[in-house]
Formats: sequence, structure tokens, C-alpha cells
Amino acid sequence: MIRFSITLLVYATSILIIGWLTNHVAPPGANAATAVIVPSIGAALLTLCAVCAPLVRERRKLGLFAIYGGMAIPIVLGMGAFMRGQSSLKKTHEFNALFDEEGSIALVVSGEEKRHNTAYQTIGIGSMVVMSGFAFLVLIMHRPKIPAAKAVTKAAAKKSAPPPVSKPAPADDGE
Repeated sequence: MIRFSITLLVYATSILIIGWLTNHVAPPGANAATAVIVPSIGAALLTLCAVCAPLVRERRKLGLFAIYGGMAIPIVLGMGAFMRGQSSLKKTHEFNALFDEEGSIALVVSGEEKRHNTAYQTIGIGSMVVMSGFAFLVLIMHRPKIPAAKAVTKAAAKKSAPPPVSKPAPADDGE
């Protein structure tokens, strides 16, 4: 159980580091705030799952929600990063082609559109995809055994059952 929680915390820390590094290597003029915001939200959810997963013995539903949620978050983050990475890779290819033509690494301004090198973004997003896939595999390997639900004994079931409804006695008129 503890290995599962530690894996979630290590994954949360690693995506925060990837986001922080991606934000700090972004060129001037790039809007790289989402490189920190999205991993921060994911890390907060992962930390919550890591804290609640060991509670599966005391609070079964909360623990199960945390375990399965902790296994689903890397899938969601990885797939989201993969889909975003495709457009980032396309922009990086476009910038590299423009760089080959002009030979300048400075910002390129043409009309209303400004272009800058998005290789930092592509590498950060690619790292997030790889880290998410790796984390999911490790979480599968370390997923905890779910304890069986507490069996309800007949005495406990009888105790918790509502009392039988009694019919009122017929009224006696005295005749």
C-alpha cells in the first residue's frame, strides 16, 4: 500500500519539476504559464490520492476512489499531453523550416503573427507523456490488494433491519 502512495508522490514531484523546467527555459514572449499550471493541478490531485489510498481499510469507498483515481490521472495527463504535443511538434517543425531559410534564431514577426522556437514546449510535453506512461506501469505493478468488504452477519443484518409493522388490534364494541 505504501509503495503505491510513494509512487504517486514521486510522479507528482516529477511532473512539477518538468513543468517548472519547461516554464523556465521558455524564450522571452512565450506564454508558458500552462507548463506550471497543468502539472500543479495534476500534482495536487495525485497528492490527494496518495494520502487517501491507504484509508481503504477504514473507509473503503474513499480508498477505492483514491486508488483508481490515482491510476487514472497519469492516463489523463499522458493522453492530454500527447494530443497537445502533436500540435507543438508541428509548430516546432515549421519554426525549424523557417530557421533553415532565414538563419536567425530571434523571434520572427510577420504581420500579427509572431513565432518563436517551441522546441522547449515539445520536449517538456514529450517528457510528460513518457513520465505518465512510466508512472502508469509502475502504479499497475504496485497497486494495492483491495481488502474484502466486511461481511454482514445475520445478527447484524437482523439488528439493522427495521422493526416489523404491527397491525392495530380490532376495536371491541362490547357486544
